[in-house]
Amino acid sequence: MKLIIVRHGQTDWTLSGRYTGTTDVELTASGRHQAAELAPLLERMLHGQSPLVVSSPRRRATETATLALPERAVTIDPVVAEYDYGDYEGLTTPQIRLIAPGWIIWRDGCPHGESTADVGTRADDLLHSHAENDPRPVVVVTHGHFSRILAARALGLPAEQGRLFASTPASVSVIEDHHGERCIALWNLDPALLADPGDRSASTHAPHDKAPAPLASDASARSVGLPAGTTACLFDLDGVLTATATVHAAAWQEMFDDYLKSRAHRLGTPFVAFNPAADYDTYVDGKSRADGVASFLASRGIELPPGGPGDRPGAETITALGSAKNSILLRRIRRDGVHAYAGSVRYVQAVRAAGLRTAVVSSSANCSEILTAAGITELFDARLGGLDVRADGLAGKPAPDSYLAAAHALGAPPRHAAVFEDALSGVQAGRAGRFGCVVGVDRVGQTDALRAAGADIVVTDLAELLDRA
Repeated sequence: MKLIIVRHGQTDWTLSGRYTGTTDVELTASGRHQAAELAPLLERMLHGQSPLVVSSPRRRATETATLALPERAVTIDPVVAEYDYGDYEGLTTPQIRLIAPGWIIWRDGCPHGESTADVGTRADDLLHSHAENDPRPVVVVTHGHFSRILAARALGLPAEQGRLFASTPASVSVIEDHHGERCIALWNLDPALLADPGDRSASTHAPHDKAPAPLASDASARSVGLPAGTTACLFDLDGVLTATATVHAAAWQEMFDDYLKSRAHRLGTPFVAFNPAADYDTYVDGKSRADGVASFLASRGIELPPGGPGDRPGAETITALGSAKNSILLRRIRRDGVHAYAGSVRYVQAVRAAGLRTAVVSSSANCSEILTAAGITELFDARLGGLDVRADGLAGKPAPDSYLAAAHALGAPPRHAAVFEDALSGVQAGRAGRFGCVVGVDRVGQTDALRAAGADIVVTDLAELLDRA
């Protein structure tokens, strides 16, 4: 047996970490590029053999099959469709765990959808009907969870052991018989791994998608005010792209002042308000919600338990206070809308026109909603928000993990990527990650502090970089 498993390319839902089962989303432009990049790799693997190609009926899989295996006949078979996520379709893991604390798909399955055992039965059907009884190589173009469960069953493991096999978009894996033993010959390979292994980041953390960066010329980078060799641009969201930093600061102030007043009244101590400038910049800006709560409270000598998603409103925990802040933020965004800085939009458009790739990196769990509200989602090839940071176990700023993961998603080594940040912790993250250029965006008169934190360039508006070019 020779089983070649191909996972489909990037979609908008894989970018945001949403469970995509029956929803028939199509590939993004980056996803189509990823799929096409698989074609020469698969041809080399097949060595001129004529395989049996089986694809899931979902459009993201059939598009991948067409681009990765051109001129090959493709059999559409619903048996290799993705896990049916039922009531959890379209949600992310953190959102599901608000509904079902401690939920693990491998153990718990999905209400009104499938269990892991159900998917394992479908994998067995594919193996028995095709892979184990066909002398030809069998290529299966499918999805993340199904590919992992298929691998487990092909190796004789229980379906839930699919959790041991990572699967990233536009990747190829091979399971075959070798000297009478069923074994993994290749796992989770994508063309970017073969292109320039010396350029890959040493970070082990990555978001849901990877795609090779285009070859932007030195003149292209210089045309947008960046050093020669820059191929990717990584933008913070609040304060760099959108005027939501002030909205965040106001939401933090409202939440903290409510809590501090209540605490002062209960303990008979003076009330000292949250400062939306000094306290926000020092303790909160650029950090995850939980880290921001803990950091500010520590500055006041207050230590609270972390709590969890099931905490009731008003509970005195880090999680409950963070949730209260998020509710206030969403209320303000829905009421007032989101404004994208015109100079930032103009700059990102120029960057893309110059052939550089773009990503948004934000500690906000509302990254996707803010981009949509601002109308700028389509300007970015990749997106890594607060939900992704938590789901992937990445350390928050000033650690460089999230920026390293975003660079990896764009196929760019750190030295060929530029970071754009308004927060001191974000600039420190850019410097710690040894990125080729760190641009500080000064919206509040902290040029010297941004430079001291490690910014190579400081501007008050991104459009200034075009004037410098």
